[in-house]
Amino acid sequence: MLDLILLSIFGIFIGLFSGLMPSMHVNTLLPLIFSISFFFNLTSYQLAVLIVSTAMSEIFFNFIPSIFIGAPEEGTALSVLPGHRLLLEGRGYEAIKLTVIGGIGSLIFGLILITLLSPYFASFYKLTRPYIHFAIIAVVAFMVLSERKPRKILSATLIILLSGIFGLIVLNSQILPQQQLLFPVLTGMFGLSTLIVSFSETSHLPDQKEDFSLGISTKEILKSIFLGSIAGIIVGFL
Repeated sequence: MLDLILLSIFGIFIGLFSGLMPSMHVNTLLPLIFSISFFFNLTSYQLAVLIVSTAMSEIFFNFIPSIFIGAPEEGTALSVLPGHRLLLEGRGYEAIKLTVIGGIGSLIFGLILITLLSPYFASFYKLTRPYIHFAIIAVVAFMVLSERKPRKILSATLIILLSGIFGLIVLNSQILPQQQLLFPVLTGMFGLSTLIVSFSETSHLPDQKEDFSLGISTKEILKSIFLGSIAGIIVGFL
């Protein structure tokens, strides 16, 4: 039991590092985590604890650079994430606080659901697995059509096709072993691209208010936690 606690603490620190590094993702650290597991001869159960603790920690800390570093220009404020909108309104600290509340709330709600429904997960997955690709196609089609304007729909379709072709090329590539492909791919697509966009933008951040009061009611917080948790569960199954 002590070894699992120590691995959880170690995973939290790894998640802290990856979360605070701009555009870093836990998947980019998988080669390092696997190297650690081989070096210390960890069992599959211990490795799972390390990965889960790292991922959970990274989710919480990642919102800090995501909100403050990935800030858009004021002209695009209406089309960006809510955290960025709050940042441009001088409410960046409130965005971080809401993120923490939502994360902890969804974690508690998720643990309750897992406790109650875990005996049925395997059966549900076997039942839905033959039809998951239809659900993914429907989600992709909805995302493309939600652009509404023909030019944007065409651009979104082109991006999806290019990403699919890229995935086929990468997954069938013999340049690197399969277990080492995620690191360069995710670093290039999520890491460098975000940093390049951030450097190219000329956004000006307003002074941030150090008022930690929330502009949202408790009822709305609970509603958001519930809906976000359900959406996360659906995404997890897909």
